[in-house]
Amino acid sequence: MAKKHSEKSGAEKTCLTFDEQQKLVQCERSLRGHTESFHQAGLALKVINTEKLYLGFGTFDDYCRQKWGMSPKHAYRLIKSYEVLDVLQKEFGSTSTTPLPTSESHVRPLTTLEIDKVVGKWKQVVKEANGKPITAEVVEAVLGKTVASKGSTSTKNNGKTASITVKELTEITDWITKAKAKLGGPKSVVEKLLERIEKVLGKHVK
Repeated sequence: MAKKHSEKSGAEKTCLTFDEQQKLVQCERSLRGHTESFHQAGLALKVINTEKLYLGFGTFDDYCRQKWGMSPKHAYRLIKSYEVLDVLQKEFGSTSTTPLPTSESHVRPLTTLEIDKVVGKWKQVVKEANGKPITAEVVEAVLGKTVASKGSTSTKNNGKTASITVKELTEITDWITKAKAKLGGPKSVVEKLLERIEKVLGKHVK
């Protein structure tokens, strides 16, 4: 899985080589379209992190915040999602009849697993779907993350229970992250709300 490389070391270089600059340009091009391709975004972030192409921003966490208005937690989730999908693609290949995840919401619950258990769980997901379109709810159910257990947070409203799934919390977090990037400026109510939701998400995704 993804390893964090956010701490500075005394032996760190102070500038990127020409080849590293070109690689960074390619990675950032992928990141600009990350809403359409979480797989490419995860790969780009992984390369930037592991090869320390974030030079000039101090740490990978700072790079994500300042360059993209993206929380480091979301960046690491994208990296893990890429790693999971990469394992599935290598296992089943393009000629397999086994369907692969088509969105990050399908992959994200699998990122909580040990990497060697991903293929087996995905086979269970495909079997559970029984030929029907695979949804995030099916994936969460197979992993035991149902609305009634770890996969939701509930509130009371006039005696009725309203549940929010992990998928819904994730979508809200992503929307707020994009909104914060457009607003810019110092820490605001929006950023505080984002941090609060991520704390809730963390309790259910661990």
